[in-house]
Amino acid sequence: MLGEIADKYNVALTDLRKWNNIRGNKIRAGQKLYVWVHRPVKQAPESESKVNAIASVDKEPSANTKVYMVQPGDTLWSISKVHGNIPVEKIKKLNKLKTNELKPGQKLIIG
Repeated sequence: MLGEIADKYNVALTDLRKWNNIRGNKIRAGQKLYVWVHRPVKQAPESESKVNAIASVDKEPSANTKVYMVQPGDTLWSISKVHGNIPVEKIKKLNKLKTNELKPGQKLIIG
């Protein structure tokens, strides 16, 4: 099953194991896995933003949450535009943010 998750997110199985401190191939139902994928940023095609999907392992690993790591200069508006025009208020609600202030390295749930 771990190999199927690696294939689904197009990442190396060895990386998936390393990111989640897994030695073999066994995972439990309900276990959360960190999966790091790179997606180009629309505003600056030569740069990349780090997007991390947390995959919940159920009988079939289909549920996932996308998490974005804030980069220097990011705003909620720019993150919204890069990730499919998610409303800023939705990002704020998902992350229980009271202000628009972001810090580089901060992880935000974006979907």
